[in-house]
Amino acid sequence: MRRRGLVLVAGGAALLAAGGAAYATIPDSGTAVIHSCFNKSTGALRVIDPSKAQSCAVGESALSWNGRGLNFRGSFKDTTAYAIGDVVTLNGGTYVAKTASTGTPPPATAWAVLSSPSYANSVSDSNESNPAVFPIIVGSNLRQIAETGRLPAGNYTVDAQAAAVVDSDAQDFRCDLTDTNGNNANGFAETSGPPDPSSPITEQTLGLTDTFTNEPVNTRIILECVKGNGASPGISEVDSASLTATRIGRVVFNGTTVSVP
Repeated sequence: MRRRGLVLVAGGAALLAAGGAAYATIPDSGTAVIHSCFNKSTGALRVIDPSKAQSCAVGESALSWNGRGLNFRGSFKDTTAYAIGDVVTLNGGTYVAKTASTGTPPPATAWAVLSSPSYANSVSDSNESNPAVFPIIVGSNLRQIAETGRLPAGNYTVDAQAAAVVDSDAQDFRCDLTDTNGNNANGFAETSGPPDPSSPITEQTLGLTDTFTNEPVNTRIILECVKGNGASPGISEVDSASLTATRIGRVVFNGTTVSVP
């Protein structure tokens, strides 16, 4: 009887050891990925270990997910060792580690983008800073006043201002926004009236805000102004202007880029 008990204990220990060995490879030791098979008829889900040549059968779909989950590590540090699934922030962006690394700042192949860094492109000019260009005389044809540099792909909010000096027929001067792909803003800014009979000219600052979506790489946003047909022949010019295109934030979820405010 004593010998039989020893055999049972030894057998139990062997089972525990085998169970421990199986657990150690689920999730994968290198990637922390859990592999499974989903039965499309019954809805049953079973976990498999590909390292032991286990695979899905006919009628099953392979499913896998990160068994470790995301581990938020705060701001990126060159001296910190990062593992798969670690999440860091750097220069306004948020990144998740695809491979283990140390001293490799994102963006790089070791990292996937969770949210993109903010980006803005601004131009500002005036008669004081650039007298060779300003004032810009505006006639009955659209005249370019300011232009951003080439932009990365994305969605943009655009803010612009133009300091207009116009004749007393003030309601005949307007500015709008466009891009180099032929897309126009939804609205425009127009000088307000009625004219001031006590002065031959009026000075007003026109402000515009709009959104340009799905812009391809190297797009430029343009501020343009025009003097309406039939306006009096007096002076119409822009003495200063500013233009800022700010990329709307992006979040990458399951490989899909989603824009967020």
